[in-house]
Amino acid sequence: MWYKPSFACKGRSRFFPAVFLRAITLAVLLVVVCVSAARGQSLTLPELVELVDLPDAKFGNLMQRKGFRINNAGFGSGSGLQYLSSEKKTESGLPGRYVSRPGNRSILYTTTFREESLQLREQMKKAGFIVPPGERSADGKPVLYQRLELLTQVSEEMRDTITYYHFLVESRLLPKARSIVFMEDLLQLDAHEYLVALFGPANVKKDVFHLSENETMRCSVLFPNSAGEVVFLWSDPENYRDIMALRVGGDPQTGGSQFYDRPVVQSNWRSKLGVFPGMSLRQLEKGTASGLTLSDLKPSSDGVYSIEPAAPADFRAMGLLLNCLNCSDSRYFTANISSAADITNQKIYISTIILLPQPGLPATAGER
Repeated sequence: MWYKPSFACKGRSRFFPAVFLRAITLAVLLVVVCVSAARGQSLTLPELVELVDLPDAKFGNLMQRKGFRINNAGFGSGSGLQYLSSEKKTESGLPGRYVSRPGNRSILYTTTFREESLQLREQMKKAGFIVPPGERSADGKPVLYQRLELLTQVSEEMRDTITYYHFLVESRLLPKARSIVFMEDLLQLDAHEYLVALFGPANVKKDVFHLSENETMRCSVLFPNSAGEVVFLWSDPENYRDIMALRVGGDPQTGGSQFYDRPVVQSNWRSKLGVFPGMSLRQLEKGTASGLTLSDLKPSSDGVYSIEPAAPADFRAMGLLLNCLNCSDSRYFTANISSAADITNQKIYISTIILLPQPGLPATAGER
């Protein structure tokens, strides 16, 4: 490939191995639940994590050893084969626990025992899972417990007089670090913890993004204050997940950047479309590999140039912030730049690229 960032993975790299982090997580899980290993049919957190990756045959064998049998009637949650506990039941005589596989790399564990649900929550916190303050979510949505590639959604459901406690455990299949080459490759890492799993905790920081003087929002920063810096703005800022936009290059507008007293070097990130921070409009006017020209840029009142609908489809999820070398003429940031005649002495350049999520992007598009 013609371009590879200087921070890309080359053999043993600065990226913290995700496999090593996962091994640490599993070891901690085993320690925090050892005192409850003999609780009969209840499934411990390490067992739930193990079940996520098991093939169907081994999955069924483990269920039988734990005293679960196939539930032909179905419980109504999830799909595919479902198991229910064959011994301990609720006061109404119904099974007290259910296990099913609603999808690949996921397990849905349902218990009717409140004490057990509280113990599972406590196990996750001791194992280092990140959870919102108060362990509550807005709008009655499931509470999210996150740890590296693992996500557990915890919810409650009342049926008749029985409360069902649901634990949906999912494991994201993350790409290898060496497959993250272009800025678009980062869009598949749509949670803070996924960034930590791939790049290591030292290279990913939670921060605050300044929308204006009086308005801020939570964000994550990859490789802060370096040529590899990328700001992740989240649609779910409480849980630091679901990408709203990526900002690459220019002023990051974060709290951490305000206290950085050294100049930040030009971004090393490139778009697979040939656009990059620092690219002059003279270069853009000559055309990119995908055919974007100045006539495709549409200015807005906030200074961001969006891409006209008539432009090549791949560019429509991109916005551009412009800057000007050694000049302060505001017309460069509000006028409709449509030809080389509007570019004076090649001074105008792309300062920041704003990348939006692309519809239909697969959960993991990277190499495995």
